[in-house]
Amino acid sequence: MASDNPIYDKIKQAHASLTTAARSSKGKDVLMYLLFVLIAAVFWLLLSLDSEVTKDYEIPIEIVEVPDSVHLLGNVPPAINVAVRGKGAQLIRYEWGGMPKLVLKFKDYASPDERISISRIRLDARLRDYFGNGVVVNNIKPDTIGVAYTTNPGIKMPLHIVADIKPDLQYTLSGPVTASTDTVTVYSMDALPADMKYVVTEPVAMSGVKDTTQVSVAVKAIANAKIVPATVDVTIPVEPLISKRRQATIDVVGLPAHTSLITFPSKVTFSYLVPMSVYNKDFPLRAYVDYDDVNTVTNKIPVRIGAVPPVFSGVAVMPDSVEYIIERVD
Repeated sequence: MASDNPIYDKIKQAHASLTTAARSSKGKDVLMYLLFVLIAAVFWLLLSLDSEVTKDYEIPIEIVEVPDSVHLLGNVPPAINVAVRGKGAQLIRYEWGGMPKLVLKFKDYASPDERISISRIRLDARLRDYFGNGVVVNNIKPDTIGVAYTTNPGIKMPLHIVADIKPDLQYTLSGPVTASTDTVTVYSMDALPADMKYVVTEPVAMSGVKDTTQVSVAVKAIANAKIVPATVDVTIPVEPLISKRRQATIDVVGLPAHTSLITFPSKVTFSYLVPMSVYNKDFPLRAYVDYDDVNTVTNKIPVRIGAVPPVFSGVAVMPDSVEYIIERVD
């Protein structure tokens, strides 16, 4: 009798088909074959677990229980590569899942000369504890770990960004390039140079930038010192440029006494590109002619452009020269 659930019916039909197949002569042969394969796999697994094998592992390491007053001046390697030899049964738990950390206590390896030093012999001892008895450590890379530290207080220093940014055409920087912090702390065993006034980032060079971008940048290292933070997020503000036009009355400069100069036309049109964020803001633009540029042959005088706001680019004026007449004024 069919049920109201079509999925249940399909499962029931599949089960019936498998049962019928398994009870057939051919089905029994297949089941017998699979049984022998399973038995062979179990024997192979038991033999491999009892045999001696050589394996390579990457073991993460961590220095723990470091006092708050201590600052490591170098980088402890995040992991060591270890080649070991042992029974398959001893190493099987490391074949699946992540490798547990090799934990090293600071006080066990700190020396009076402010240095953590872990020799090959001491690493061997810790790795024997890590893997257990019966596992032989053949090789370790690196085979020693050494890093200096200091208990001296840190020195706050300004951070300067070294950047060479070239926005794409029709785009511009809309503000200064900034970092997630403008101050870093420098820890050092020795006094910093007297002429050292700030710390810099590694150079940031980008071209063709079309949108505000954030990148992670390393702070440039200082010998025998640690800088916190070691990396900062640098923000590069970029926005599109928009074309704009406006008119301005032509001013006249350099007139002699009792002289007047009238231009035709009296106004010119500026065209320029401006960042989108300041499109609706009014910035002063000045067009002028200089009496010293009077040309009696062409009866035209060039139009000069005054100081241009720094946010403008590609400023042009039309027309770039105008006709004029000169009058004497009593």
